[in-house]
Amino acid sequence: MFEGGIEVKILGVLVKRHMLMYLKDKQNVFFSFLSMLIILALNTVFLGDVNIKYLQEFANIEKAKALYVTNSWLMAGIMIVNAVMISCTMLGIMIKDEEDHKLQGFLVAPISRFKLVLSYIIAATITAFAFGIATFIFSQFYILGVGGSLLSPLRMLAVMGVMLVNIVSSVAMLFCITSFVHTMNSYGALTTTLGTLIGFVSAIYLPMGSLPESVQSVLKGFPILYGTAMMRELYTTPAINTVFEGAPTEAISLYKEYMGVSITWGDTQMSNGMSLLILLGSAIIFTILAGVIAKKRRISDR
Repeated sequence: MFEGGIEVKILGVLVKRHMLMYLKDKQNVFFSFLSMLIILALNTVFLGDVNIKYLQEFANIEKAKALYVTNSWLMAGIMIVNAVMISCTMLGIMIKDEEDHKLQGFLVAPISRFKLVLSYIIAATITAFAFGIATFIFSQFYILGVGGSLLSPLRMLAVMGVMLVNIVSSVAMLFCITSFVHTMNSYGALTTTLGTLIGFVSAIYLPMGSLPESVQSVLKGFPILYGTAMMRELYTTPAINTVFEGAPTEAISLYKEYMGVSITWGDTQMSNGMSLLILLGSAIIFTILAGVIAKKRRISDR
């Protein structure tokens, strides 16, 4: 029992160490938010106008109201993108420690291989959630600045919950992927690829309805799409209710489906409960896989 207490204490020290390493590296922090900056830039220069014009033509509304909806939609997507990219950057610390032969050195301490690897996963989860809260605060001020309204306290809590489940799922999935990466050069290529793809996989660069059916079917195989849809539902519902007041239910459903606020399989629209089950299921599966990999993979083989 005494040894177990020592392991827990060392685990806490390692988690703190990983988080400080991330925060002290300003380049790491910058690249974590690079995808968000790219999305904001694209939205300002091009994508924003496309979505606004579509909404104005679709619902025949003024630009100010269209801005409220489209920016709420955008910020919901950015919440998910940041959660994934910060998790990815944090796990890069494990690859760096491996490349610098520090992982073997940590085992001198009375801590198991499993708990050593777990320290990186916990650090990534905590850091991603902390920065997710900061991103959420930014998103609320951003929406407020373009004429929108703050989310209700209940919706804010729901956003935190959806964000946490997304982060756990993303960290576990990314850990499974990084288990097969051994150098920072390879991990850099992986991060760059992920940063490029994340906007497409979560249907941020282009609305879901503008993509071919075959591409939509592929995207529906990624759990992150359901997390993004849930986040969009939380962010955009107040705006949509205001903008589409008095509009037919069919028109609202059509717009939500086109923008990826709701996901359909055939004639079945996925409810938030179904999307949450998919997200939780993926989080559990990837967490179990991550645990198996962490236990069975020897540090010297990494």
